[in-house]
Amino acid sequence: MSDQRSAGDEARANHSSFVEHLRLVHFTLCLTCFIAIIAVTAKSSSSAQRAYDQSNLLLKLQTKWDGGKWLDNLASERSVHNPAFEAKVEATGNPPRSFLFRPAGAGTPLERYSWFAFAKADKGGLTALKPHVGKSFTNIEDAETVWNMLGEFQYVVTPSLVHDGWMIKPTVVDAKLNGGAPVAISPRTDSQTGDVAVTRWFLVSGVEEYMAFEGEAFRTAALDVMKNRKATCYFIAIARGKVNPNNSFRRPFQAFIMLPAECKVEKIDLRQLLGNSVLSAEFPLGDFKHSFPDASDLGRNLKTLKLAELRDYFQAEQDRAGDKVELPLIKLPAESVAYWGTATIFLLTT
Repeated sequence: MSDQRSAGDEARANHSSFVEHLRLVHFTLCLTCFIAIIAVTAKSSSSAQRAYDQSNLLLKLQTKWDGGKWLDNLASERSVHNPAFEAKVEATGNPPRSFLFRPAGAGTPLERYSWFAFAKADKGGLTALKPHVGKSFTNIEDAETVWNMLGEFQYVVTPSLVHDGWMIKPTVVDAKLNGGAPVAISPRTDSQTGDVAVTRWFLVSGVEEYMAFEGEAFRTAALDVMKNRKATCYFIAIARGKVNPNNSFRRPFQAFIMLPAECKVEKIDLRQLLGNSVLSAEFPLGDFKHSFPDASDLGRNLKTLKLAELRDYFQAEQDRAGDKVELPLIKLPAESVAYWGTATIFLLTT
């Protein structure tokens, strides 16, 4: 009787051990299969792969940028074509004269920037983007410069109404336009009565720089009148005498006519506009290191390579490194995980 009871206890113990073993095998199989599935279906791209993808986007943006022509065309679309204004100027101590005020560089590509600006906001107000800045998009350093510049200049500024101002010789006298009525800017027409006055337009920060070229007396006079009449932008025209006895082609300088103006200021997202049809809606717009983090990091010491050459380098790095499976605290080669996972399943089932 005792022998039968001992045999039964031993059988139950063996059965329990066998069940525990099956449970362990089952758990191990489930865990191995789970890891293998991760390796096959959820492997993450490497930094080199992401840099390669980002460099392809940069090449598409480079094509659209077209050496800065994209920005020039945008300026042309947003600005008034052939802008001008005509006014009778009455300056104290001077005979009245009618002028056709028109941009410097009229009829040239620079005219599109003459009375128009992409601008950034800083402590001194608005600062205009100079037409020749940031046109190159050859390598990753150029790409970073252009991308960050587009994020920095977030405003479009155009003049709308011109007000009474001053005539600077460099002594300053008041100058009224059309008896004191504001003058609107419109597309240029041929003037039958007015003398043409070559006229430059500046945001506040550009006035001092321009007048400094004309001499300290003119610069000081311009700064003084700006203190008394603050405006977002100013026109500075060159008034010349009617006759030059020594040179029939170049009339003598008479004075600067400086006129404050009202401006239309609009917000603009140049990055988004450049990225249209190239970048996805979910693309992280921000500074270059935020938008293209892997290309920026891996390409930081490869700034002499053209973007196409940099893209090829990232591709070679991706082929060499392969994809990784990312687990907490570790990264494993995807192919190794899949291989050893399959081998483990085979060993446990034999």
